[in-house]
Amino acid sequence: MRKIEEVLRLSAQGKSVRVISRETGVSRPSVATYLEKAAEHEIGWPLPAGMDVQALEQLLFAAVETPKICARQGCTQILDQQPRGRPARYCSAVCRVTTHRRRKRGPVIAEVHFGSASTRNRSEERSWMVKLRRDNDELIVVIGQSRDGAQRLASRLNTTARPTKAMDATRPVRSGSRVHWMACSPSLTSPK
Repeated sequence: MRKIEEVLRLSAQGKSVRVISRETGVSRPSVATYLEKAAEHEIGWPLPAGMDVQALEQLLFAAVETPKICARQGCTQILDQQPRGRPARYCSAVCRVTTHRRRKRGPVIAEVHFGSASTRNRSEERSWMVKLRRDNDELIVVIGQSRDGAQRLASRLNTTARPTKAMDATRPVRSGSRVHWMACSPSLTSPK
């Protein structure tokens, strides 16, 4: 329970914040806050006529509402206040879907593949290609590479696409006739 009335009365008697704090049992920072807020609203002791303790607390400690902004990164639209229900987080369905898709997209992975349609007349040594893949989208980066060159490029692309410390190492993943070099944590590639 706040003792604002008592704090104002003792302050009007000329007592210091420390003495008021000791006599009322309210902390010094709280006493200082009460006195600052009362000075802002030009309220002293005795209280103005018709003002009780509840009205004084409402006046001094009225909640200041800051407008809420859309949760999508880069959107500064102010949200409309809804009278009922859960408060909105996004200003539109577009912002909500964009944020969801950004959060749910898979990582970009560089893969090394053996052979392609354009490697029919190439030697087996120079018939490796590198692809970038994210979810169902893929992009061929280079074709006609040696295996070592393709693996080095995939490793560099993976470390560039994922600049985190845990994703610096690469490891081979075999599926059928393809060899993928994917980024993985160092704990997975540590020697056994």
